[in-house]
Amino acid sequence: MSSQSGITASPELIAAFKDYIDTSSRALIVKIVDEKLLPHEIIAGSQSLGTDLDLVRSKLSDSEACYLVVKNEGTNKHTFVSFVPDYAHVKSKMLYASTKNAIIRELGLEFFEPVVFVNELEEISSAGWKEISDHESSSGPLTASEESLAKVKEQETISLLSADNRRRELAQHGSEGTLNLKIASELLSKASSLQKGDYVNAEILPDESVALRSHGNVTSVSGLANQIPSSSPNYSVYKYGDSKVAFILTCPSGSKVRDRMLYAASKSAFMKQLPVEFERTIEAGDASEIDVGEFEEKLVEETVSNGLRFSKPRGPKRR
Repeated sequence: MSSQSGITASPELIAAFKDYIDTSSRALIVKIVDEKLLPHEIIAGSQSLGTDLDLVRSKLSDSEACYLVVKNEGTNKHTFVSFVPDYAHVKSKMLYASTKNAIIRELGLEFFEPVVFVNELEEISSAGWKEISDHESSSGPLTASEESLAKVKEQETISLLSADNRRRELAQHGSEGTLNLKIASELLSKASSLQKGDYVNAEILPDESVALRSHGNVTSVSGLANQIPSSSPNYSVYKYGDSKVAFILTCPSGSKVRDRMLYAASKSAFMKQLPVEFERTIEAGDASEIDVGEFEEKLVEETVSNGLRFSKPRGPKRR
């Protein structure tokens, strides 16, 4: 495994990646400049992938490394290309190799499929792209462990952005650390008066204000999962036990890319403005993926702290 370079995505790259996604452009070229990940160019493209790849290739050099993000045809996934030509400087090769995982993680693993390495300009062409596609499609089915790992990775990167980059993204709308979301008074009131088993679901409206979506009371965590929307991102505030409150962000796989990015980027600011102290912060894809065990563990701790003790199990009878 390659060591990490410590280089992270710049605010400029985060903004450019959002523009690239929102405008359905064909490609985004990213370069490392002065130890910063910066956007080099967004290529709008056309209806022809082959023509667009030729245009992308004309922007590259056979002696300079870069990263490419290319929109796939017929899907909302994007191919992430680590382009490191043979004639690039050794230091540059090492730098791009050790930064690849960071940029993919910070922009969001869920956007990219496949992730490939290319070292020849000729591969950035219709023929080269077909070879890449054929190779990916010929891969055998995932084993159970590989499927499990892929699912974990997807859940870990729902937010799309690291905490630092979320703060930078929010700072584009105002001073970092001083951003205030517009939160409905009804939502604030419900969140501040939760009783055991109470929950509130919140949604971000088109004007980017946060409104109360629904509220109620459930007797179990599995019951809560049934109350969380399954078709769009959602914030949930749930009181479990006598004094514990959890914040839950769910982003179903079928929800829009822009919505998923918006919910992830606004999470920290929204939590800070709620009149609640959170014991747990949980992020999941679908509500059904919420780990019930996390709540049960805390409930046991709370029960013990309140003076209740479990009897020690008796050993087997002597014969």
